[in-house]
Amino acid sequence: MGDRVLQAGNLFLLGLAAFYLYMASSMQMWRGEIPGPAFMPTLLGIALATTAILLLVQEARRRPVSASPPFPSRLPFVLLAVLLVYLYLLPIIGYPIANALLLLFCFRIYEARSWRADIVGSLGISVGLYLLFVALLQLELPMGSLFEL
Repeated sequence: MGDRVLQAGNLFLLGLAAFYLYMASSMQMWRGEIPGPAFMPTLLGIALATTAILLLVQEARRRPVSASPPFPSRLPFVLLAVLLVYLYLLPIIGYPIANALLLLFCFRIYEARSWRADIVGSLGISVGLYLLFVALLQLELPMGSLFEL
């Protein structure tokens, strides 16, 4: 039962990614030499589709083990709920903090090593991605209405 629920959740995520990519395809990908409004949604859609496919393959190749991860059959739905909370909080607390919290939660779900490593990892990745998008790609990321003067 749990395996079918997990596969159904992964297929749902794959369908959601396909819909997301379809909606992003109606926007402009490039504005001259800089990324347009479809650039980030397309990257996120590809990442979600890739993750869903990898989870489907991993589930198909998985052998039964005695110890199971926390709430395995609900994991896709938990991740979807976390992403919806992330989307809700993004305009309020801004990209850097929302992204760090999302990564921290995902690190804690997937075989966490230690709080220190998870916090350092989530902050490091969030700062690195922020610098990549703002400094290198010159995109504007939301800083959050909570911090507006």
